[in-house]
Amino acid sequence: MRVNSWCVLIGASILGCAEPGIAAVPACSGQNDVYPCAVAGVLLVNSKPAGQLFANAGTSAGQVVSFINDPQNPGISVTSGSSPLLQAGGFGTVSVNGSVSLGTVSGQASIIGGQGSIACGVTGNASLTLTITGAGATTTLNCPKMSSEGAVATVTGQASFPTPVSSFVQTATLNATAPTRNDTVTVTAYTVQASIAANAPSIISDGTGVINGGSYAPGQIVSGSWVAVKGAGFTDSGVTVDWSNSDFSHGLPMSLNGVQVLFNGEPGAVWYLIDGSPQQINVQAPANLNSSVSVQVVRNQVGSNTVTTTAMQVAPAIFCFTLDAGKTFYPSAVFLDGTRLGDPAIFPGARKAKAGDIVLLFANSLEPSPAGVVSVSGTTHTVTVTIGSASFSADYSGLVAPGEFQINLTVPPFASSGNFPITIQVDGVTSQMVVQFPYSN
Repeated sequence: MRVNSWCVLIGASILGCAEPGIAAVPACSGQNDVYPCAVAGVLLVNSKPAGQLFANAGTSAGQVVSFINDPQNPGISVTSGSSPLLQAGGFGTVSVNGSVSLGTVSGQASIIGGQGSIACGVTGNASLTLTITGAGATTTLNCPKMSSEGAVATVTGQASFPTPVSSFVQTATLNATAPTRNDTVTVTAYTVQASIAANAPSIISDGTGVINGGSYAPGQIVSGSWVAVKGAGFTDSGVTVDWSNSDFSHGLPMSLNGVQVLFNGEPGAVWYLIDGSPQQINVQAPANLNSSVSVQVVRNQVGSNTVTTTAMQVAPAIFCFTLDAGKTFYPSAVFLDGTRLGDPAIFPGARKAKAGDIVLLFANSLEPSPAGVVSVSGTTHTVTVTIGSASFSADYSGLVAPGEFQINLTVPPFASSGNFPITIQVDGVTSQMVVQFPYSN
C-alpha cells in the first residue's frame, strides 16, 4: 500500500533533522573555500583626466566633473601628470560638482566601505573642500594650508555609501575660494571610492556544507536523493522561497531564483532556498552519481567554491522534525487517516501510536532513484525497522515522490508508553540514531 505523500513531507518539515554538535560556521577570510566569500570591486568617481577644472581668476562658472564606474579595477585615481588639475589664484568663489549613478553590479552587490581623497593645497586666505554626499550623510575634506604655491598634501576621509547597491547615487562637489590674487588653490588629484562586495555564494567547506537531506550527516549523497547544502549568498536576507511557483512542464525545476546546484557540473532540482545563518538549499542529487562528486552553487552566473563529497549506493535517513528547539526529533509520518504522528502536548492535532496501528514513515536515500522527474515509482530492498528493542520487516517500502521513500509499518506492542528510538536499516546500513517514536498504551 502506498499513498501520495509528497505533500505530507513538505508540510511536515524542512528537509532533515540535525545530529547534535554541528560545527560552527567559520568567519569569512576572503578565500573561495570558506564561508562566506566576497568578490571585491571598486567604484570610482574621478575628476576629468587632465587640464584645469575651471578657469583662472575672476571666473564664477563651474565645470561638470566626469565619472568612471569601474568595479573591476580597484585603486584607480586621476592625477594631472606634470601639470595640476587646478592651479589658480584670486578667482573669488567657484564650485564644480557631479553625480554617479549605479544601476547594476555583477552578483548581489553590497557596499563594504568607502573613502574620498583629495591631493591639494591652499595659500593665503584661500580654501578648498571636497564634499561627498549620499545615503543621507555628508563627508567634507578640507585642503591644508601650505607654505608655498603649488605644494600639495593628500587628505583622506571615510565616505558614506548605501547598501545594498541597487540604487546608488553619490555626489562629489569641489568648493574653492581665493579672495585675492595672492591667495592660491592647487589640486593635483581627487577620487571618491567605494569598495563593493558582490556576495558570491559560498559552501561551508568543513564537511558540514553538503549533507544528507534526511539525516544531515556529512556526505552520504545517493543519486536521486535529497541533499542539504549549507553556506552563504544563496538568497537575499529575509527571503525563503520554495519551488511552488516554478514551471514543472518539463520536469522538476533545475534553478530557483537564479540559483543552481551543480553535481559534477550537472544541475540538480532545487526545491527550497532558506535564509538563515547559515543559509540552506534543499536540492535533489542527479541520477547516476558514483565515486567522487564535486558540488558547486551558482547564483546569477556567479559560482561558489567547490566542495567534494562521495556518492553512496544507500544511506537510509528518516525525514523528521522538531517542535521543541531540537530537544526531540519525531519522524515525518502519518496514520492511515492522515493524522500526524507526534506528541499532542507539543504538536496539536497529532497523536501517539498504539499497538496495531499502521504508520506511514517517510525516508531519504534508501537506494539510487530517478532524478528531475515528477512521476516516480518502485519498491526497494527489504527495510528493517527497529523501535526500542523490537526489530521487524516493514510491510512496504517504495519510492512515492521525487527522492521520497515511503515505509509502511505495523506498530508492535510495548510494555509501557513513551518515546522509543526508531531506526531503519537497508542493505546493512542504519539510519540516524536521534529520532524518537511516540508510543502510548
